This record gives sequence, C-alpha cells and structure tokens, in this order.
Amino acid sequence: MAHKITHSLLGLSLIVFYCVRVVAQQKPPGNGNSLVTVRHFVAPAYPDAAWLARIQGTVVSEVAIKPDGTVDSVNLVSAHPIFRKSVKTALKQWVFEVSTATTLKITAQFLLDADCPLTGSQEPDKRYYVQTQVSADLPTNVEIRTCLPIAVINTNQSQHR
Repeated sequence: MAHKITHSLLGLSLIVFYCVRVVAQQKPPGNGNSLVTVRHFVAPAYPDAAWLARIQGTVVSEVAIKPDGTVDSVNLVSAHPIFRKSVKTALKQWVFEVSTATTLKITAQFLLDADCPLTGSQEPDKRYYVQTQVSADLPTNVEIRTCLPIAVINTNQSQHR
C-alpha cells in the first residue's frame, strides 16, 4: 500500500521582524552601572530544515557591541548547526544603546508546539497553522515558537502492482 505524506509549508518561511525599544539591565564588564537598551530587534527565523525535521534547540551567543550600539561580532558559544545561520543573521542586525563597548550573552531558544490551532479549510491538504510566535526578555533571551508540521497520510490510494 502506498502512502503519501504532505507537509503544510504555508507560513514556514515567515521571518518575524520586530522593532522595539526595551530597557533591560545588564552589567557589562568594567562598568556595573551601565544599562543596555535594545533599539532595534530582529527575531531569528525558525529554519525550514529544522522545522521539517522537527528539531528544537537552544543557541547561546556572545555578542560584541561597539560604542555606537552596532554589533561588532557574534560568537556562537553553543548551537546545533541547523540554527547557526538564522541566529547569526538576526543578531548582526540588532542595534543597542550603550555607554561603552561591551559583550552580551544572548540565548535563543527554538521550540515546536504540538498544540497549535488550525485555521482554514477542514480538507487535509488545505489546513495551515496560524503563525510563529516570538517572545523576548531583552537583551538576553529570545524564544521562537512555531507549530509542528502537519503530516497527512493518505491511505485511500489504490495499490499499484
């Protein structure tokens, strides 16, 4: 018996961009009284390959910030290879307000949600999820949560011999 598996990819390539202004206390080296403010935030996208393979993970990065608030470099301390590019690309676009050059440790967590509501048609090939959700405790933590891919197994196909 032949089985056909179909994946709903609508919304998969969604890259979530947020511009926010959040003040969070972070003690940079050498200046314990400074505040780090995120002026421009870009959320990492959940990589398509990770989503299809149902891979979750955490990425820990060290971000070197120049005195003008732009990112000088991103060093990935620990990361599954599938998430590296997404996190590095997003973090390089962040802009901070700082009083001096500093380094921050930033954690991005990629999670798959099995209990997502479906919208649209009740026909199996036309179902899709609502959206990817991003939450952040800036400047140090970002959570990217998306729905598990839909897999439909069609057992009504005739057997070919």
